[in-house]
Amino acid sequence: MLPEPLLSIYQQYKQDTNFVASWLASTAKVCGYPADLISPDASSTPQPKVKSARSKGKARKTGSKKGGASSGPSKYIIPLVNFVPLANHISQYKPLVSVPDAFATTINRLIDLRRGFAERMEEHGMNRDPKKDGNHNFFVGVLEAVRDSLKPRMSSKATETGIPSKDTKDKNKFAGLWVYEPSQAFLDAPAVERPQPGAGDGVIYEAEPQTSTDDTLFTFCLLMTDLHKIREQVKWMWSNHRTGMFDLATAAVATNTAVEFGHGLIDELEPLFKTVEHGALNLVTQFYCMLCLYKGLKEEDVMGNLDSPTEWFKYDHYDIADESFIMTYRLLHLLPHSIDPKTLPSIREGTLAPYNPNSNRESKSGKEKFLEDKSLIIEVFTELMTIIRLVPEYPACDELLRAIKEIDKNPKEPVPFWAVFAAQIFLDIQHTLRGSALKSVETMFNQLDSMRKDLEAHLEFHGSHRNDNWPASNDRLLAEKIKQIQWLLDDPLYRARSRLPHFRREPGPPKLHRLLLYSPVISGLILFRFRYEVYDIGIAVANAWGSIVSMGHLYNALQAENFLSPGRSWLDMRLAMTLLGDSSFWVGEGAFIRPSNPSEYFRRFCLQQGITAAAFGDPSKRRGKLNLNSRAGPRKIKDALAAVTALFAKRYCNSYSGQVDWTPEYVEDILAHSGSELTGMDDSSLVIESIDDPAKLREKRARAENKAKGKEKATATKIPAAELVTALVTCLQAESVEVAFPYLVLHRMAWRFLHIVQEECDPLLRQMYGPGYLGPEHRLPWVIGWIFMAASGSDGGPPDLTLLRLAGEALDECLSPEMGNGSIAINIARYMGFDIVLGEEEDDEDDIDEVERFMRSMVVGMNVVKR
Repeated sequence: MLPEPLLSIYQQYKQDTNFVASWLASTAKVCGYPADLISPDASSTPQPKVKSARSKGKARKTGSKKGGASSGPSKYIIPLVNFVPLANHISQYKPLVSVPDAFATTINRLIDLRRGFAERMEEHGMNRDPKKDGNHNFFVGVLEAVRDSLKPRMSSKATETGIPSKDTKDKNKFAGLWVYEPSQAFLDAPAVERPQPGAGDGVIYEAEPQTSTDDTLFTFCLLMTDLHKIREQVKWMWSNHRTGMFDLATAAVATNTAVEFGHGLIDELEPLFKTVEHGALNLVTQFYCMLCLYKGLKEEDVMGNLDSPTEWFKYDHYDIADESFIMTYRLLHLLPHSIDPKTLPSIREGTLAPYNPNSNRESKSGKEKFLEDKSLIIEVFTELMTIIRLVPEYPACDELLRAIKEIDKNPKEPVPFWAVFAAQIFLDIQHTLRGSALKSVETMFNQLDSMRKDLEAHLEFHGSHRNDNWPASNDRLLAEKIKQIQWLLDDPLYRARSRLPHFRREPGPPKLHRLLLYSPVISGLILFRFRYEVYDIGIAVANAWGSIVSMGHLYNALQAENFLSPGRSWLDMRLAMTLLGDSSFWVGEGAFIRPSNPSEYFRRFCLQQGITAAAFGDPSKRRGKLNLNSRAGPRKIKDALAAVTALFAKRYCNSYSGQVDWTPEYVEDILAHSGSELTGMDDSSLVIESIDDPAKLREKRARAENKAKGKEKATATKIPAAELVTALVTCLQAESVEVAFPYLVLHRMAWRFLHIVQEECDPLLRQMYGPGYLGPEHRLPWVIGWIFMAASGSDGGPPDLTLLRLAGEALDECLSPEMGNGSIAINIARYMGFDIVLGEEEDDEDDIDEVERFMRSMVVGMNVVKR
């Protein structure tokens, strides 16, 4: 079903209708209308019991005593024929009843919507059955009679009515669809709050559903409007991906979510489809006919080809067929006939027109466009069936794959309409990207290969060194992740097909990764999954060894003391601090204020390493022996910093193939939990900025966390699916750099720098604290603790900045141009397609050219020093 927090146009129409019925019934009852005529009886519909989520603790015990969840208030359906008597009773009641403006506005909207739809159909020559037309007009007539009866009780402002004409139709990007799109006033209408039952009246009143053929077609048109808006949003995302505005993984996750929303919209009307002969296909056909007539075609030209086994529509009408889904519906209708549970579908040579994505689609005829679509659908169908039959462990599953699974599971059942929608989105993306789809796949392969090399470099870098936070079993998991990436890069689908007895190898080199070339969504979901998993590994490694945070403390101190050469900047560390947030680096009071003097360097470093705050208190106030270790242990980089991305990791990682549970709280997490805001957008650029105000960011995230914990209720506001997709793609894009940043590279860099600093300071450290000052390899970050101790005088001697100055000289050399300018990780991220610019950074065109050298040095250069 449609996720609870989202609002469809159909839902808005249904809410308006129920609002009218509910206000009439509840108000008439208060005014003395016979209660037996508006109370639950034989014609009432009891509220269905909804299985609630499993309660916890006391709530579960309480619920079990009461025998489960309550069935809720009774529901009573108000027949349409009762609307006018109820209105007349209210109008004649003394003392006079004032009709609220909300009711007047709502009923005006409903009349405009229904009457406008009928007039548009008639205007464009659709033959109408007088009986059916009478049913439709009867509903409109009842609403008008109700309005006329109550008009004397309405305010003068509320009595203003009118129907938007064709000439005054808002010329937005959907203007070409005005034949079935509701008026802008209806689309922009605020949410209507249903009247609460009166005291002792535990009844919910709803309007009698209208099930005539015209009513069904009208409702279907509302659905098509919602689906059209989602299609337009998806095209917008992928056109902006093509120009570099949106990352591949971002566009893929947002697109699959948009298709899930469309799936929910369609499921909501599934009972309606079952009331029509041939179901949704019949409604799609009628909708296609309606659009044809609107375009000025003659009825005989439209209807003559629908039953043809060779031509389902005139190719000159391709654009209409595409807009109405009829072409895609009939293409999918062919697929079940090719399914044999014992064999894998194959394509006979020469049966499909060759697909050339570099050709100009705009110059193609309708027939050429159709043959191209047919080739795309059948080609991707064979690839998806390979996953279903031979490679079920494939690491990504989008809505189109789910649809093909459904068709394969029930080949004798009609193709579900949501599967048609998923296939239409697939075609829309192909037509939007064309030849640039290859670039998207190359981007995915480059990033996956970079991740594989990064993991290999990590295993080689630390060798056999271990610590309590990083046992050998973790390295085995990393080795398995490397194998998974390599398995994917070797194209498991092609290898699985090549082992079949009937496999025929085509001449020339094998055509690998056909699925990924056809489906940028699956490519992006794969990238999203492995990127997040490697991100998770990178943060875990940084926390286990303490490399990034400890070197962040040293870098901050050297900057504050001006112990680095003018112009020296560790750009990778600066970006990591920005992405991970100050709270990942500094603890204690004023966590968002970086330490700026030696005593604070030492105190804040010790707190970060897990020393209790009591160690820095007044010794005279201590009771008993002081345990230096805090209960919380060493502070770590916070988990799930990329909050919105982390929500989707549950959906697309760990082979989980279910859908996201779109609760109101989940939606608010997306809208409120991100640490970034969209501050500007036009046709060529998207400006997403981090929230720099710590108080604002804390307030935003605390509000989201409180709602997640149930301390605050999620707002009841509902938003259209297309608007949520825009918010989602914005949040994911803002977090994409944070997730894609190569933290393992920065870890190795920081660890190497730690060794260099330790070697520079070692003679003096031995002189001051003895040869055993350091200990095993994993204690290397405490070199910085000894340096800060000397600088602050916390060792009992006078403050001495000599060690800190030596550390500055060592790090200064590390950040020299010969060592990569301290921006190796940033350059790798740029190589992967992320346009990263930090304040006061000078662009260097040679940086990108040098990335290959940096990547080759990840294993060699970062593995120079070992102990």
